[in-house]
Amino acid sequence: MSVTGFKFEEFELYPHRCELRRSGQPVKLENIPLNLLTLLVEKKGGLVSRQEIVERLWGADVFLDTEHGINTAIRKIRRILDDDPEEPRFVRTVTGRGYCFMAELTAIEELTSSGNGNQAGSLPIELAPPGPVPRSKSRIANVIAASFIVVVVLTAAWFFRPAFPPPRIIRTDQLTSDGAQKFPNIGTDGIRIYFTEWADQHWRVAAVPVTGGAVVPIHAPFRDFYFISVSPDKSELLVGVEGALWFLPLVGGSPHRLADIVAHSARWSADGQRLAYVKGGVLSVANADGTNPRQLYADSGSDVWAWTPTWSRDGSSLRFELFNMVKKNSTLWEIDANGKNLHPVLPGWQATPMQCCSAWTLDGNYYLFDAWNEMTGGSPITPVANLWAIREKSGFLHKTNRLPMQITAGPVHFFTHVLSPDGKVIFALSTEQSVEFMRYDARSKRPSPYLPGFSADYLTFSPDGNWVAYVKYPQGELWRSKADSTESLQLSFSPMVASEPRWSPDGKSLVFDAQIAGNSSKPYTVSVDGGPIKPLLPESMGGTEATWSPDGNSVLVGQPQETPNQDLRIFDIRTRQVSVVPGSRGLFSSRWSPNGQYITALTSDREKLMLFDFKTKKWRMPSQMTSGWPEWSHDGRYVYFVGSDSKPGIFRGSVANDKSEPGIFRVSIANDKVEKIIDLRNVRTADVWGVGFSLTPEDEPLVLQEAGSGMEIYALHWETP
Repeated sequence: MSVTGFKFEEFELYPHRCELRRSGQPVKLENIPLNLLTLLVEKKGGLVSRQEIVERLWGADVFLDTEHGINTAIRKIRRILDDDPEEPRFVRTVTGRGYCFMAELTAIEELTSSGNGNQAGSLPIELAPPGPVPRSKSRIANVIAASFIVVVVLTAAWFFRPAFPPPRIIRTDQLTSDGAQKFPNIGTDGIRIYFTEWADQHWRVAAVPVTGGAVVPIHAPFRDFYFISVSPDKSELLVGVEGALWFLPLVGGSPHRLADIVAHSARWSADGQRLAYVKGGVLSVANADGTNPRQLYADSGSDVWAWTPTWSRDGSSLRFELFNMVKKNSTLWEIDANGKNLHPVLPGWQATPMQCCSAWTLDGNYYLFDAWNEMTGGSPITPVANLWAIREKSGFLHKTNRLPMQITAGPVHFFTHVLSPDGKVIFALSTEQSVEFMRYDARSKRPSPYLPGFSADYLTFSPDGNWVAYVKYPQGELWRSKADSTESLQLSFSPMVASEPRWSPDGKSLVFDAQIAGNSSKPYTVSVDGGPIKPLLPESMGGTEATWSPDGNSVLVGQPQETPNQDLRIFDIRTRQVSVVPGSRGLFSSRWSPNGQYITALTSDREKLMLFDFKTKKWRMPSQMTSGWPEWSHDGRYVYFVGSDSKPGIFRGSVANDKSEPGIFRVSIANDKVEKIIDLRNVRTADVWGVGFSLTPEDEPLVLQEAGSGMEIYALHWETP
C-alpha cells in the first residue's frame, strides 16, 4: 500500500499529479496556490513559516515581492475551499509567523504488488522461469528506457526552470537641475526630452537634450499649454490647450488642431496608425489624424478619470489608469482594441491600489508602471511612486513570474516615464525637495530666512507664541518645539502623513489632519507632550481641516475641495452632537475667528472669500478676488489670504493674463477693504497648487519657498535579462 493523496471533507489532493478534486470533480487552481496548499497539507497541522513558503515556492535567493505573492496565493486557496479567514475551517493564519492547515486529513492509498507477493484477493499461480530475451528486443527496451529518462529530465528541467531575475538600474544621470515644477507627462524623439514646466507664472512646454544640459522653452502662441505626446514621425508635438489637442511643429509651420478632439491624455499606437485618448472617465480611439472616433469605455462615476492610455506593441489591446478622485486610489486596466475583455491588470496586488503610467518595452518583454506605496508631506499631501516591472513573456531557460518587480527605491522617487527609442534608458521625473519659510518684515516687507535649514510645512504658533507645531517636509511627520526650534518632539509617525495642525485654545493639544496611502484624510488629536493619537470624529462622520472654537469645546469641520456638495459642520466635543453651518454647502478651507463670531471659507472654485456672522446667521462676500489659504489675524480684525487678481488663478496652475499680480492680501472685517501685504510675482513658492504661508504672533507672513531640488528629469540606464 502507498499514499498517493489526502482527503479532507469533500476535497481530495493528489500532490504527485498536481491535482485538486472536489466531490470527485477536478478543481482549477494555479500552480503557486496549489503548491502552497500541498506544503500546508504535508505539514499535517504544523506551522509553515512565511520564509519556508518563500524558499519552497520561489527559492532562497528571490528578489520578487513575495509578501504580495503569499497573500494572493492564500486568498485564492481560501476562495477555492470556501474558507472564511475570520472563522477558518482549513487554513489558519498565525499572526506574524505563518499558516497551518486545520482540517482532519485522511490518507488516500492504492494497492501495490511486491516482488514475490500477490495482490489482495488474487490466486497463487505457478510461473515458469523466464527464457532469454532476444538481443534485438533488449536493445529496443534500452532505447525506450533511455528516451523515457530523457523526457522526464527535460520535463523536470522545464517545469523547475528558474524565473527571470529582475531588471536592474546600472546608472542614473540627472538631466535637469533647474528645480522648476514639472507637469507629470514627458516624451522623447530620441534627441530631446519634452515636458511641461511652471515658469513665469504659467505652464509652458520645454525640452532638454537626452544627455542633459540647458532647458530650452518651446515657443508657441499660447499663454498656457502642456505637453502630451510626440507625433509618430517625430516632426510635431501634441500639446493641450484648454482641453483641445494641437499639433506644434518642431521645425517651421504653424500650430493646427487635431480634428475636434478634446482630451487630457493621448497616445499613438506603435505603428502610428491609431490614436487613443481620454476625456474624464471616457476612453476612445480614432485614426491617427483624429478622424473616425469611437468610444471604448466610459466609467459611470463622475469622480473617476481615465489617464495614460497605452497601446500594446502589437496594437491588440490598451492599458490605462482609472483614478478615483474621492477615494484617492488608481488602478491599471486592460481592454481589447475592439472594446471587449475589460479586466484589471493587477487584481488584488495592493490592498489599496495606487498604480499608473504604463509603458511596454519595444520587444514587449516587460511592462513598466508606477506604484505608490507611501505618502509625502506638503500642500497638498501627495503619494510618492517607484518604478515596477512585469515580465510579460517567458523564455526557454526561464519561466515567467507575473508578480511585479520593484526596480527603483527612494529617497529619490521616480514617476511618469518614457523609454528611449532603443529601450536601454528610462527617462523619468523625480521628486526630491526641501523647503524653507521666509519671514517678511511688517515694515520693510523684505524676506529673511525663518529658522534656516528647517524644512517644514504647516507652521503654526501656540496661543502664547512660545511654541510651534509643524510638519516635517517631505517626511510628513508632526512635530512640536519651542519657537527657536529647541526642545523638539515628534508627535506622529509613518505611514501616517500629517497636515493642518491647530493648537487648542489652552495650548495642551493639537488637532491635525492625517492621511495614510490610499485613504481619505481625517482629523486626529494628540497631546503636545506626545502620547496616543486619537480620531477626533465618530467613524460615521467624515471631515477635514478641523479648527477649534475659541472656548475649545467644539471644532469646525470642513470637507475636501473635491467634494463640493458637503456642508461645514460644528462638532461638540463634550456632547458629540453635530450641527450644520447654515448656507455653507460647497464651501471649504474654513477657519473660526479668534472671537468666535465669524467663520471664513472659500467657494469651491476659489474665486470668492466668504464670511459667516453667527449673530445674523448670514454669509457675506468681503472679497471676490481669487483666494486661498485664509488665516485670521490674532486680533480678529483681518483675514489674510493668498490672492491673485486674475482667473483662474495661480492656485490651479495657470494665470489668465500677463497682468496677474499674485501676493498675500488681507481684508478688513470692518469695511471689506482689501490691501496687498506681500508681492509674490517673483517668489519661487514650494507648491504647484498654491502658496503655503503662516502668520507669526506679530502677524508677519511666513511664506513657504523652495530651498532646493524639486522635480527633475533623470535618465535611468537599465539592464534586462
